[in-house]
Amino acid sequence: MSSKSKFILLGLLLFGVCIAVKINANSATGSWRYRMTVTVSTPEGDKTGSSVREVTAIHGWQPFPDSGATVSLKGEAVVVDLGKRGQLFALLTGYRLAEENATDLPGYVLDHKYPQFSVEGIKEMGELSGYKELDQEWYPHFVHFKDITNPKTVENVMTMGACHIHELCVKTDNFEKIFGKGVHIKSVTIEMTKDDVTKGIEKWIPWLPRELHNPGYLGNPAPPYIDPTKTFLTGGEFSEGIIK
Repeated sequence: MSSKSKFILLGLLLFGVCIAVKINANSATGSWRYRMTVTVSTPEGDKTGSSVREVTAIHGWQPFPDSGATVSLKGEAVVVDLGKRGQLFALLTGYRLAEENATDLPGYVLDHKYPQFSVEGIKEMGELSGYKELDQEWYPHFVHFKDITNPKTVENVMTMGACHIHELCVKTDNFEKIFGKGVHIKSVTIEMTKDDVTKGIEKWIPWLPRELHNPGYLGNPAPPYIDPTKTFLTGGEFSEGIIK
């Protein structure tokens, strides 16, 4: 091999090393878990339910600075068993963050330095600890089934709407109407954890695996997909990344 060829080969190797270092510095993969706990006050005492969820974020090297991370979720809704009064479901979706509630919530309400899905943020979130009682605007969607064996009987327990600029307020609170006098939401908290992801929501709603593969809404799975329940739920709000 001539000296010129060796020089070119060395240059290519150095270029490859520089690219590898650049990619490593601008990429990150991480997972973190948090537990959501919902507490409901009843005349019989406080009732609680909780669920551990796992968020995974992959931020590979991107040619453009504003390119984002790929984010996935493994988790389920929180179920609070109120006995003869029925069950309250706190969904993966939320009033402020909508479909991104379950993945994005920790980054919005817990103290941290970097944007949670940036390269630095992904590394930070994986080591983050913390606990937070949520303000109402960060609550998950709450629903109930009049007949838990029938997904078409789903109903909203609470609704929210804009009351001031960038602020959400409770518009309707049906806790007492649905569950009885003296029943109301007491608190919703999240806490970072290393515990296993919660599974088994099918124990409460065994029809869920079927509904996850159906088009349309729980309230009406057939065309033209007009939902008389006004919940517009598809089943994915109860479980994601667990049920095949």
